[in-house]
Amino acid sequence: MTRSIIPNKSIGQYTIASIVVLKSDRGNFLLLDRENHPNKGKMSPVGGKISSDLPESIHESAVREVYEETGISVTTKDLSIYGMFTDVNMDSGDNWMVFVLRCHR
Repeated sequence: MTRSIIPNKSIGQYTIASIVVLKSDRGNFLLLDRENHPNKGKMSPVGGKISSDLPESIHESAVREVYEETGISVTTKDLSIYGMFTDVNMDSGDNWMVFVLRCHR
């Protein structure tokens, strides 16, 4: 039996987010010390929710989040989708669909 990842009324709606893997020439990964929930006080990759106020793609959301959180400018051409996962926030019960992107710069 296969399960669809497309949200419907029986399983609720997903909050869609992107995270970006930024790696230096030395092989170091850029992680942020989270100041807000979810994961407050933990290290995490750059990323965030797709804005409901802007008509943006996964790639455009990732470009915006990288700049907002780090001041680093990347373009959609610098990014490729590496994977995707779903998760349930244990505090709120919200369903998350998270796209993982790699930066090729």
